Amino acid sequence: MKIKLTIYLVFCLGTLVSWSQSTISGTVSDEAGDPLPGVNITVKGKNTGASSDYDGNYNITAKQGEVLEYSFLGFVSQSVTIGNQTTINISLKEDLAKLDEVVVIGYGTAKKSDLTGSVKSITSDKFVEGNQNSVQGLIRGKVAGARVTSSSGAEPGAAATIQIRGANSISGNNNPLYVVDGVPVPDSFSLGTDMNPNDIASIDILKDASATAIYGSRAANGLVMITTKRAKEEKTRVTFSAASGIQVLVKPIEYASGSVMATIDNQIQEELGNEPIYSEEQIAEIGDGTDWIDEGTRTGMFTDYAVGLYSRGESSTFNVNMGYYKNEGVIKNSEFNRLTLSTNYSKDFNDKFFMDGSIRISHSMTNTFSFSEGNGRENVMNRLLNTSPLFPAYNDDGSYGVPLDNVATFDENPLPAILESTNDLRRTSVYSTVGLGYKFNKNLDVKVNSAFLLQDSFSGTYLPRIVPAGGLVGGYAEVSHKDVRDVLLEAFLNYNLDIKKNNTKFLLGASMQNNFNDQYRTIAKGFNSDAYLYHNLGAANIIDPLNSNYVTTKRQSAFFRMNNNYDSRYLLTATVRLDASSRFGANNKTGVFPSVAFGWNASNEDFLKDSNVISRLKIRGSYGLTGNDRIPAGRSNALSETTWSTYAWGGESGSVGFSPLNIPNPDLKWETTKQFNIGFELGLIKNRVNIEFDYYDKTTDDLLFERDISRYLGKETFLQNIGSVKNTGLEFNIDARVIRTNKFRWNLNYNVAYNENEVLELPEGAESLALDDNIGVGGSNYPGYHKLQVGKPISSFYGFEVDRILQAGESSAMQPDLIPGEYTFKDQNGDGKINDEDRVSLGSGLPKVTMGLTNTFRYNNFSLDMTFTGAFDYVLFNVNKAKNESRWWKSAENRWTPINTDTDIPKQNGWANSSVSNDRFINKASFVRFQNITLSYKLPNSVIGLNNFRISISGENLHVFTDYDGFDPELSSRNNPTKAGLDWNIYPQNRVFSLKINAEF
Repeated sequence: MKIKLTIYLVFCLGTLVSWSQSTISGTVSDEAGDPLPGVNITVKGKNTGASSDYDGNYNITAKQGEVLEYSFLGFVSQSVTIGNQTTINISLKEDLAKLDEVVVIGYGTAKKSDLTGSVKSITSDKFVEGNQNSVQGLIRGKVAGARVTSSSGAEPGAAATIQIRGANSISGNNNPLYVVDGVPVPDSFSLGTDMNPNDIASIDILKDASATAIYGSRAANGLVMITTKRAKEEKTRVTFSAASGIQVLVKPIEYASGSVMATIDNQIQEELGNEPIYSEEQIAEIGDGTDWIDEGTRTGMFTDYAVGLYSRGESSTFNVNMGYYKNEGVIKNSEFNRLTLSTNYSKDFNDKFFMDGSIRISHSMTNTFSFSEGNGRENVMNRLLNTSPLFPAYNDDGSYGVPLDNVATFDENPLPAILESTNDLRRTSVYSTVGLGYKFNKNLDVKVNSAFLLQDSFSGTYLPRIVPAGGLVGGYAEVSHKDVRDVLLEAFLNYNLDIKKNNTKFLLGASMQNNFNDQYRTIAKGFNSDAYLYHNLGAANIIDPLNSNYVTTKRQSAFFRMNNNYDSRYLLTATVRLDASSRFGANNKTGVFPSVAFGWNASNEDFLKDSNVISRLKIRGSYGLTGNDRIPAGRSNALSETTWSTYAWGGESGSVGFSPLNIPNPDLKWETTKQFNIGFELGLIKNRVNIEFDYYDKTTDDLLFERDISRYLGKETFLQNIGSVKNTGLEFNIDARVIRTNKFRWNLNYNVAYNENEVLELPEGAESLALDDNIGVGGSNYPGYHKLQVGKPISSFYGFEVDRILQAGESSAMQPDLIPGEYTFKDQNGDGKINDEDRVSLGSGLPKVTMGLTNTFRYNNFSLDMTFTGAFDYVLFNVNKAKNESRWWKSAENRWTPINTDTDIPKQNGWANSSVSNDRFINKASFVRFQNITLSYKLPNSVIGLNNFRISISGENLHVFTDYDGFDPELSSRNNPTKAGLDWNIYPQNRVFSLKINAEF
């Protein structure tokens, strides 16, 4: 009887519980009835929550009498007490006062409406999708004035670079300072290899002096503020993403037919009265010849997995993210692997004392080659592009093919260097931050941040004897190791002062950072076996002396900022930072970097408050000084280095010699950029349309420059602060919610930027300065292809204008060394001679105009995103074309020969007695790229019981609209801005197709 009564009571209790707890569903929309995705719905006082999907629909479990809270950025929050209903539809009203996005700035955050600087924020839902192996690629085409490029093409593991508002430095570093979760990271922390893009929540680009001066001598090139993902809702959730795709080579060139080329060579010899080079049997055996690009490449593959755990309680947050990324490049045997583990945590011990921090661990493994410019054997693309198609890749027995015995050639089979070489690069990075804070009261708090980086890099190379470069020395091994430690300590105080309508915020702080760099390198040659690879250097017959060094740099700083806001209408910001650095010379140890800015929120004035058209209008301006302290360590001091050989001294042999490493310069200091910025922000029709416009003028003085000096001083150059460069530009950005209905939404972003770069001053008042540029082909009779010229951009090409091709029986009095089939040039000054005076400006490798266009369409649970990027008004020097169009490429079938004179393609090596620096090979490179298209579908939560399950397919680099006939109009093999625009032996671009799944539990 007792058992039956117990069962009955349990049944009744379960029934009561089921009656009291039910699933509440509904739709959240705005005042116009358009659905709102991403609205947070929580049960008040409980760790229970949900979010609305793309159609505004939601489901949440709650009890009768509990309160549901609805909150969404830019809207007034609402609370509803649950009665006996199971459906609750909510309409949220826009709150213009809260519509401001929160922007990350130096040492804090701020509302967009309170900022006086030029800042652009990109959240993760707006990142470029697809195969993004580096953080920089996430914002490609998203920010006006921020150009994302790569000097390594699509090479696995290669990071892109961001250049903000043009190039400031002639020989220094033009990269921005990266700040992750409020802590500036050292240059040795690579965002391409040490950080997982899946961990990023948002990226803020700070462009003008008002926004960047708080970082003083490191801020001249702008700031990139990265915020990683953290737990937001008071519940535990797990996220998972998996992506996989293929990479297809974008190949703009075609090799010539081997048999056609052999036949042409025979015809030329017959015309000259000589015996043919190739027999009929050899021509038949050659056939179409070898396409070395096809032989050395493949269809690449990539996979990308990420798992995240997020947990938030009343006083603490914690998340951990794990990722694995693998990229098998289109060049055979090129590969990149990355494992990442990161965690963020925070804890409020009470209402005053709190702590936060992070740990980021990464390990990467790369098999890589040399893809920089150059003609050496080690350069993979050089060999693939410059090898004759007249011999096979493989012999019938599977061995590597070699040129025909009766043909004199310097060619060698490029495949052994790709398939047989070992080029391992391993890198482990541990980056940890800890922050402690104390809130004295609501107006005063203090915080101390510390960061520690431990980085270990190892490189091991082995070229076996089957590889020509290894065969020359009996096997070649090279090992290098680099150990980096970086310690940062920062302390800053925030004070908030409210007096009626006036709010003033003060920031006062100090910073100290030390960097330690220890590395060694050694080379061994002559092995009796290739089995050791680089693991047993002692087995070599020759071991070069060990090359090692140890470098320490230190920086100490103090900084201050004041933000004044009167009645949310009038804004004033003043900033100053003092930096002392061991990189600076003894006479310039400390730099001061001030800035001041104003802002006027005109839309908060009475005459605009009730406007139905203008919902937001802010006018702002700023002026300030920032610096670039990326001076090579030790260049201000007198340093020496050991010689590679020993000598006899004092009757003893084997003494190690020393020579000067550099000439000391006690006056060496940072480059200083003075920047003026004025702009406005305009929101129309309840901020459905948002427009931003900026004009800037920045001048960089005290440029770091390697000045030529007499060799009697022991070195050939001397690093000084000489010269000046100016960047002037306009930036325009528009974000618009073009269409918003219950079913369909169309959002648009368009940004365009114009930048004019100009050299203002050169050393010793010179008007121009020729640069020593040697590309190893042609041009030996004339100066290099780049020249610094006052009034021109720092990357300016100079060369000749082609007139015509010299024909048989002709000669040129102006170019007496020419032979038929070579180019004649135009005599620009009419003096009857062709010399340096006839070289003209052929354009700059720096684009004047860049743009990005993104359209996002959503219909029900489907979403379509399309991104286009472009750059205009610049040129590239197509060195690949110069070297190969008349040699082995398809165009060579129509090159000038004694039997083919009606052509515009010169004879083979038609620049040998003139110059390769001419307008045939320096070409306009303007383009528009179909950067990305992504189609995604979000399954309703009720279908599979998961939150936010999304599946998407993407295509990247689908087409480039351009007249440029090289591999890619956006690639440049040199990051040095004075030599930008060189298309030479770069890892080629890919076309990528991928599938991705995102899920949340």
